[in-house]
Amino acid sequence: MINAYTDGACSTKSKIGGWGVYIEDEITSYTLGGYKFETTNNEMELTAVVEFIKWYKNNLINEPVVIYSDSAYVVNCFIDKWYEKWLNNGWIASNKKPVKHKELWQVIIDFLKLPQVSLKKVAGHSNSAGNERADEIAVDQRIRGQMVLKIGE
Repeated sequence: MINAYTDGACSTKSKIGGWGVYIEDEITSYTLGGYKFETTNNEMELTAVVEFIKWYKNNLINEPVVIYSDSAYVVNCFIDKWYEKWLNNGWIASNKKPVKHKELWQVIIDFLKLPQVSLKKVAGHSNSAGNERADEIAVDQRIRGQMVLKIGE
């Protein structure tokens, strides 16, 4: 069994975001992280999940996995089945506009169709060690992005 904790962080002022993933199995743990300029917190939350999926597939893992997210945006999409409406409406949201981050959602939707994969909501900053670690990684990456931008100025 693999537990993957995903999180995103973004500064609304600078629009620099970071994403983090903390992965643990019965033997060891792994961390993933990155940053992006001109982004949003929602995009970073989704990116964290997608980057975990890439890691899972690249490592040819075929064991059960639970993805934990503190993002209502990510989790509610599946609880409330927003994605079914999007698919039926040609990727148009309830506000009659195209769904934001369609390419990220497509990767997540396809992955969550696998029988050994589940997604669970975890409360942010609630003493969940895995979630706290993913948050630390995301914030560190956001700060790294800000430092890179300053160096380039």
